[in-house]
Amino acid sequence: MSGLFGQAASGFGAAVLASMGMGGGSVLILWLTLVSGVGQREAQGLNLLFFLPVGALSLWLHRRAGRVDLPAAKALLPAGICGGLLGAAAAAWLDPGLLRRGFAIFLFFIGLRQLFPGRQKSRLHNRTADGQTNTGGAKNNE
Repeated sequence: MSGLFGQAASGFGAAVLASMGMGGGSVLILWLTLVSGVGQREAQGLNLLFFLPVGALSLWLHRRAGRVDLPAAKALLPAGICGGLLGAAAAAWLDPGLLRRGFAIFLFFIGLRQLFPGRQKSRLHNRTADGQTNTGGAKNNE
């Protein structure tokens, strides 16, 4: 399934997964490196370029649906910018084989986490001691 149809299908699938927050970029990088023969660094760069419009649209839709915690996003943003700068510098400096192996290890552990999630707490929908749902937003005035 290479060629134009394969590229369109992988782009579509990656966009759907990315919009759901499920690692569409990982799928796209795998497609680009394993099927399309693109180098690891180039695949990562293409993935970042691909993510800009998909991420912007997804963010807008999720924000409209009330699924974006702006205070948390503002708190995470400075560290994210620093991490992005460090990651871009490391990707340019590291050997592509090491990048590929690091990406494989990352996918392996993410896969294990998805297979065996353990007990997760949702910050937005925690149960209180009396069994009521706390949505993390406005307080009930009962």
